[in-house]
Parts: sequence; C-alpha cells; structure tokens
Amino acid sequence: MLRPTLRPLAVGAMLAFASPAVAEDVLRISIPSDIRSTNVGVSRDGVTDILMAHVVEPLVAPRNNLEVGPALAESWTLSEDGRTYTFTLRAGATFHNGAPVTTAEVKWSWDRMLDPETKFLCRNWFDGTGVTGIHIQSIEPLDERRIAFTLAAPHPLFLKRMGHIPCVSAVLHPDSVAADGSWIAPIGTGPFSISDWRKDQFIEMRRHEGYVPLAEAADGYAGSRAPLVDKLLFNIIPDPASAKMALLAGDLDVITALDLDAAAELQGMSGIQVDASATPGIEVLLLRNNDPLLKSREMRQAIAYALDRGPIAQLATAGLGRPNPSFVPAQSIYAGPDFEQALPQDLGKVRELLSAAGYNGEPVTILTNMTQAADNKSAIMIQAMLQQAGINAQLEVMEFATQLQTQSKGTYQAMVMAFSARPDETLMLDVFVGDSAKRVNAVTDDPAIQEMVNRSGVTADPEERRALFAQIHAALLEDATTIILFNRVEAEGLSDKVSGYARWSMGMPRFWGVRIGS
Repeated sequence: MLRPTLRPLAVGAMLAFASPAVAEDVLRISIPSDIRSTNVGVSRDGVTDILMAHVVEPLVAPRNNLEVGPALAESWTLSEDGRTYTFTLRAGATFHNGAPVTTAEVKWSWDRMLDPETKFLCRNWFDGTGVTGIHIQSIEPLDERRIAFTLAAPHPLFLKRMGHIPCVSAVLHPDSVAADGSWIAPIGTGPFSISDWRKDQFIEMRRHEGYVPLAEAADGYAGSRAPLVDKLLFNIIPDPASAKMALLAGDLDVITALDLDAAAELQGMSGIQVDASATPGIEVLLLRNNDPLLKSREMRQAIAYALDRGPIAQLATAGLGRPNPSFVPAQSIYAGPDFEQALPQDLGKVRELLSAAGYNGEPVTILTNMTQAADNKSAIMIQAMLQQAGINAQLEVMEFATQLQTQSKGTYQAMVMAFSARPDETLMLDVFVGDSAKRVNAVTDDPAIQEMVNRSGVTADPEERRALFAQIHAALLEDATTIILFNRVEAEGLSDKVSGYARWSMGMPRFWGVRIGS
C-alpha cells in the first residue's frame, strides 16, 4: 500500500534526499504543488492530472488537434445505428503488477466508475442521470481484447467525454482497491508507476518495464507513450524563484509551470530551453449570483464593464498572452469574430448600472491565491480597476488548496482562478454552467444557458454547434457570473540535456518519449 510520508524538507535538502542513483537515467522535474491523491477520477486538480496521466490510461485520449485518438485501445468501430462502440485493446498491454490487460479489467474499471459509491467525478456523464444525454446500457467483453459499449442512443461526444483528462476513465487492476472497495493505490497500465510519494516533498515514478507502446507516434495524449528514462522525479517546489535557481544550478532538468516573468530571463540563456504557448485553459472572474449583493445582474454587469482585459492579460502572462472573453480558444475550429465580442470597459456605464443596482459601497471580496501567479496578478489588476470605477473591491489571499475547496463548495462572493484546458467547448462550459441547486460549484445557472449548453453536447453538425456557441457566448456576457479574461499561457524551462520534449495544444507536460543525456 502506497502511503505519503509526512516529513517536511527545505528545497535543497529535498533535492539532495531525492538524488538518483548514478546508473539510472532520471528526469528531475519541478511541480508547484503536491498531488491531491492517487485516486484517479475521484480527487484531482491540474497537477494531479498531469502526473497521473503517466500512471494510468483511458481507452482513448485527445490528440494535438483536440480530436480523439487511441490510448489503451488501439482501435474501435461504431455500429451502423451509432450506439455500439467496439474497442480493441493495445496488443501486449500489461498492468504494473505484470498481469496482462484484458477486457475483464476494462469492464471491472467501468463498473466501478459507474457505481455511485466510488464517487467518480463524471459518473453522471455516462449513466443517464446527468444532462449529457449519454447512457451506457451495457459493457460486454467479446473476447480478451475486444469489448463493446452500447449506448441507449447515439451521442457525438461519447468518445471525447471518455477521453476527458480531469476525470480520467482509467483502466485499473482490481487490486487497486481493498476487498471493501476502499482505495489503496493505482495499479495502472501507463508508462510509469509510482514508487515513492513523500508528501509535500516529491513523487517518484519508475519506468513500467513491461510497457508496450502503440506503433502510432505520440499525438497529444494519444499514440505512443514510450518511457525512455528509468525514473521520473517530481520535486514539489512552490516557490518559482527556488525552482529557477535549481534549474540554473543543474539540480533540475525541467521546471513545469515556469513563472512567466522568468521565461524572458531564461530565454536564450546558455544551457537552457524555454517552451511557452497559450492553451485552451481560461482565467476567469467568478461572481456568485446567490450573494446578497451580486444577485443583481446590474451589479455583476457593472463589474464586467469596469474591466479592461488587455492590461490584465498582459500583466498576468508577462506579455505572452492576449485577452479572450470567450470559452472558445484560438485552437478551436469554432474560433472567429463572434467570440471576440465583449462588454467593453466603460466607466460611465458602470456608474449607470451601480445606480440601478442600488449600490452603496458594500465590499466585493475577491478570493485569490499566491501559488498561481496568473491568478494573483489578475486579481490585483481587477481590484485596481474596480476601485477606480467606484466599487469597493477587497482581496483575500488563500492557500491554493483552500481556495479549491472553497470553489468546490460555492462558499464565496467572488473569485479569480483558472480552469484547466478541455478538448471541447461543451466540456469547458460544463465546468461552470449548471444547476447550482444540484451542483454547488456551478456558477452560471441561468436555465436558458443551461439548456443551450446541453444542446451543444448532443449536436453533431459543426455549423449548428458554432451557432449555439455564439448564442451561449452572448448570453454569458449578459449574465456576467463567469467573466472570462484570457487563455492561460503556460511554459516550461528545460536543461539543454533534455531531448524529445514538446508542448501540445492542451499545454499539459508529457514526459514519455523524453530523454535525458549529457
């Protein structure tokens, strides 16, 4: 049983303690925070998603173009009626305990995810109880490598939801749980397995020696995931300056979540590579419409009209990003002028709306954190703009984990945070649109917007989806509960000894296919 060991260490001591054996190829990586758990699909955050993608695999995964490609399944077919997907498992796939992967474990894993007792985050996406319209009627192994999933009705987003990264539908060995169903540790099929986890210090992963990759080249999270180093060592270093110094000193090979202010400094520096790009992830200002002050749409719109996204994006991304008021990213096939429309900064309009809302200087408390630099810088700029517009904006800085818990419970007035990249617009909208009476972390709960989002998830025709997304965008601007600011820019700093590393459209670091050498 894998248990985190609780013993704090300073960064230097941690790196020394975790130093690898000389004979092994070890890729030393910094991450800004610890993982939340190893219970994939149940307790997660962005850092957890990145690390666990090296340990477990779904049947399918997103490609670089955000379409669906093979992962644990090497191929699949769809029946003429559009209801039955038959997957063929990757030849030679094994679990970390050496057992061969068969369709029996695939069925067991999905039965476990669909059991309410598991608390799989996206169970109601697939069991007919949610708003997606997907209902898996049966999961039937046909032989050891072929398994059929039959839906109650055809659904265009079934594969995309199956490959969704934040609530990964991982195939696990049954020994991952105890006899009573309680979680032990992941026995997955990925290119690496967790060999040690020292809480708030490091996570160590070893190469899965029995891993047989797909013949198809790596493509996003799909295709080959060949492990090319003996070990991945993820050092937890919350302080960006400490991570940068460790990279420059040669104590690290890769900095994930590189501080964007440091990117320009490191660019062109001898022995260092910098890789940065915008992702479909979004930075947002969330306003709770069940708050006594913010239940007024005029008040929320006043806040929206007080903001100028350009300077916010410039400061928060060190000049590397651009404003985007929409859930549609530049990488999307739907991107276009319709989604560039926003409520412009207009202080006269702000005064008019504040008067209509009966505003009397009550405070608007905006939660943020210090761990995610873009969150904090965005919050500071928003506070300044709101105060300039006559709104009594106050900041409250929390620990990042505490902020996540607060967001999940919906117990805040206003909050600046980021939502990680999703490979489809409906999947992004699902994060913040919903019935807040049933899902307390839903922010935008306007019934008309909910209905349009639900339709977008069952509409196959691209032009019909584009038209729906344009309507949703316009409605979100008017509703002003989720104010989208810009797409997140993410960067890595790497030693020039690292080869094979490449960013992709979702921006999530991948360390399969990567080598370290002199």
